[in-house]
Amino acid sequence: MRSFGQSLILLAQNAEPIPLEVSGNSSTLIYLSLQEGRDIKKASESLFLNWDDMPFLDLLKVGYGIVKIKGTRRVGPCLVKFKNIPIQLGAVTDDNIAGGGKTGKKDLD
Repeated sequence: MRSFGQSLILLAQNAEPIPLEVSGNSSTLIYLSLQEGRDIKKASESLFLNWDDMPFLDLLKVGYGIVKIKGTRRVGPCLVKFKNIPIQLGAVTDDNIAGGGKTGKKDLD
């Protein structure tokens, strides 16, 4: 896909079912708190975490994640805090996403 200038964003509730072909060819990996052993093992392998660091995937609080970036901007894995941006339920529609995220609402600009 990179050769065609395309990208893919994959969001999943669990890490374990994500195929190796997807996680292995992703330049940026973001994992939030995981609870299931299978998910923690899969994410740890993708992030190249040491055995002692695996439990941190279960200890992440809301708003935190572990990020790894491959390529020329190689980073990670590192702990990241995400800014909480409140969004009113229903404020973002499929049409907003298809239109590049413009909603016309002040709180989402």
